[in-house]
Formats: sequence, C-alpha cells, structure tokens
Amino acid sequence: MLSLFLKSLVIGLAVAMPMGPIGILIVRRTLVLGFRRGMEGGLGVAAADGLYAVMAVFGVTAVTALLVEQQAWFQGVGGLALLWIGASIMRRPAPALGYASDQTGARDVGGGFPVMVGLTLANPATILSFAAIFASMGPLTDGGDVLTASVMTAAVFIGSLVWWIALTAVVSAVRQRISSKVMLWLSRGAGGLIVVFGVVALVLALA
Repeated sequence: MLSLFLKSLVIGLAVAMPMGPIGILIVRRTLVLGFRRGMEGGLGVAAADGLYAVMAVFGVTAVTALLVEQQAWFQGVGGLALLWIGASIMRRPAPALGYASDQTGARDVGGGFPVMVGLTLANPATILSFAAIFASMGPLTDGGDVLTASVMTAAVFIGSLVWWIALTAVVSAVRQRISSKVMLWLSRGAGGLIVVFGVVALVLALA
C-alpha cells in the first residue's frame, strides 16, 4: 500500500509540475498578493486534479466519456476565460508589494480557488492522462477495492498540493526583492502569456 501511495504521489506531482497558464496565474498571484493568496489557487488546482483522479481510478466511465466528448466546448470556454483574465491583468497595474487587503484580493483577477478549479476542470484531457497512467500500473490491489482506490486519489491530491506549496513558497520568498517596476512588467508579461494560451485553446477548440 505504501508503494502504491508513493507512486500515486509522484503522479500528482508530475501532472501538476508542467508550467502552463495555471502555473503562471498562481506565480503572478503569489508575487502580487503573497503566499496565502497564491496557495488559494494551488489548492483549487489540487482539488480539481483530485476530482479527475477519482473519476479515473474509480472508473466513472459515463462522466469521463461525456467530458471527453464535450472537450472542445470545455476548451473553448477555458480559452475565453484565459483571454479575459490575461487582458484584465495586462490593463491593471500591479499593486504595491506586500499589500494584500481584502479589497485588493477581490479586485485581482484570476488565481483564486474557484477560478483555478474551473480552469483546471476545463481541460478534460487531464482525466485521460490519469487513466492512462493508472492503467499502466496494473490492476488495483484485491481486484480494485475502494480503500486502495481512495489511497491513490488522496495521494494524487497530496502530490499536486505539495508542488503548489513548494512553488508558492519559493516565489513568496523572493517577492520582496523585486522592485515595483519589475513587478509591473512581470505582471503584464504574465497577462500576455495567458492571452496566448487562451488563443491557442480557442484554436484547438475550433479545429
């Protein structure tokens, strides 16, 4: 069981680590608003990864098939959301470092828990990745018992969460060394990259 837990933990880490629009949003949020606000987003991604892992491990084939079948729609909606978030970030000046009041957090677009859950779930291909990886590990212990499947999905969630904790901790540690001018350009650059990701998602959705 411990070996299975560790393997699933690594899977969670591996799925979370690639730096895409999700990672860029969380890095920017951490730079601007600090560790706690950045981790709100990271927790949202880990929750969505855990949900997809649940469907992959427990074989919720009907839901999986529906998600994959409607993948273009999900990509389109996600692409539009990224375009809006990226454009909003580019228009908005970065707030002063260390200032993370409730008002600033409410006005800061993207990166919060519900946004990250939605954006992560807008990529149904993730569930196929989990399904393929878990299938390569062979049948679950004792013919696929609930306990084993639960341990695997919990490990995926923890692995994803560990990555976001590590990333936001590192970013938070260096944020005070960045000048306001550099912060502004980093923020706008992040917004521009997110717009590019949004355009790519829309193109793929229409292809």
